[in-house]
Amino acid sequence: MKKCIVLILAMIMICTTAFAAGWSQGLGPEKPYTGTPKINFNENIGYMMLHPVPGSAVTPGTDTLRIFMPREDVLTGAGTLYLYTDRVQEPEELPVNAETMIARPMTEVELDALLWGSGTVFEIKLSKPLEANNSFHVQMTEGCIVAQDYDTPSPAFDKNDIWYFNTMTKNIVEEIMYYHVEDQQEKAVPAEAVQVGDTAKLSIVMAEDAVSAAVYCNAGTILPTQYSFTESTETTVSFPAAGEVEWGIIFMDADGKLLNNVAFRTTVMPAE
Repeated sequence: MKKCIVLILAMIMICTTAFAAGWSQGLGPEKPYTGTPKINFNENIGYMMLHPVPGSAVTPGTDTLRIFMPREDVLTGAGTLYLYTDRVQEPEELPVNAETMIARPMTEVELDALLWGSGTVFEIKLSKPLEANNSFHVQMTEGCIVAQDYDTPSPAFDKNDIWYFNTMTKNIVEEIMYYHVEDQQEKAVPAEAVQVGDTAKLSIVMAEDAVSAAVYCNAGTILPTQYSFTESTETTVSFPAAGEVEWGIIFMDADGKLLNNVAFRTTVMPAE
């Protein structure tokens, strides 16, 4: 049996003025960086860049896993991807095939970022976004990626220290409660019983790395008492119309980087 070992490289920022218009002299799919060993494709499917990067903290709400490879002759194979969450006993099982793990050529921006002259990225959409303050690791069966002209499938990721990451953050919505006014009295109601005119009260907690938080709405209608915040606070949102409402709170740092996206989906029923 041919030995099949994958060397996983962390995606790091490389200070350089070079651009990935093509491979530099002496480099290529078998040897993408100076100082890395040259891969024999008859024995190994080659280098992979995993995203999220192993060991990294990623933004809650991330919903796509990616595998970058400096090869153009690779395709989606078949198998199963398992997403393990520390707080959940059983992993989420995602079938791997050409429809669920999309293979596409890397963009020029992606190639420039990795200093490659060519490459393919595999994208697999998760069934739901990654929730905040959890740790995850990914396992995959052998053969999820195959090469067109070589009998060297991708190896199994069968340990929890190969592809692991977390969504730890202190920027959160600590509590949300829905209320309905009846006979001039405010009464708490479950999320599934919200009606037109009801209100959501929530506590926004901002950590030191956040400079702003803002209420947003992707679908439906909400009426926030305040749209943006610069410190931890309590606020309210009301629902003036029936329908499904997609809304939430985003947290940003001083450079405009997204720190967390706390999303809600509220079905608003007509008022009785």
